[in-house]
Amino acid sequence: MNMMGRARASCECCKADLPPFPAGSRIEPCRSCRRPMVLLRPPAGRLDPGRVRGLFDLAGAVTGILMMVLISAFVLTSMSPLRFSKWLTLLIFAMGSVLAVDGILSLRTGIDRTWHRRRDGRSARLMGGAKIAGAVYALLMVVIGVTL
Repeated sequence: MNMMGRARASCECCKADLPPFPAGSRIEPCRSCRRPMVLLRPPAGRLDPGRVRGLFDLAGAVTGILMMVLISAFVLTSMSPLRFSKWLTLLIFAMGSVLAVDGILSLRTGIDRTWHRRRDGRSARLMGGAKIAGAVYALLMVVIGVTL
């Protein structure tokens, strides 16, 4: 708790306390792990510091939902395989981009959080390297998808 008695938001990745978001700002980086945090504003009522989420976690969730919608649309409609592969290419690009940035941040800061497990030091850097390798593979798949 801070001096005013309010709970302070914490980073989902490293659990460090986050400073208050500047007025009008919805995305701010964590000071220790440098991961972008998103302030989700409630539709009504007071602002709750517990409504801070990691941008990479949100991007992964949205990409997963879109993947399920895409596969369902392909199965249930008359979507052509070529159109399906083009949309799939866009989703793979999004996932590869998130992996690349998260891997670079893991290498730089030595802090990683994957599958709800926090790693520090060498193991975080190894996981960051693995994420970058996965991102390179995903972006190679994007190149194949774009050439279709």
